Amino acid sequence: MSTALNPLAVSAAGVAIFASGLVLAAHKIKLMSSTVIVGSLVSLVVQPALFFAMMKVAGLSGAVAHAAFVASTMPTGTPSVLFAQQYKSCEAETASIMLITTLGMLVALPASIALSVYL
Repeated sequence: MSTALNPLAVSAAGVAIFASGLVLAAHKIKLMSSTVIVGSLVSLVVQPALFFAMMKVAGLSGAVAHAAFVASTMPTGTPSVLFAQQYKSCEAETASIMLITTLGMLVALPASIALSVYL
């Protein structure tokens, strides 16, 4: 049974990225929306800061802690855009957040790698 589902699993990520691109093409990007600004800041700054603080308080260290902290800086994923599209709610805002966090990752990811040595 798992071999029958393998082609579907392999193509799922590509289809999600394609659908996200369609949403970005169909809607005007909203850079100055308060929803987009707050959502992007939470994803790029607040979430990694909370992860870092919780790991320091819990005394976690090592490769797994470093990897978890770096993963917390990853951009908003394509499923959020697909959910917005499915429910016809905040499609442009969600796609804009995904775009901004993907571009912001160019700064946030190296910063998180540099900060992970303090865990």
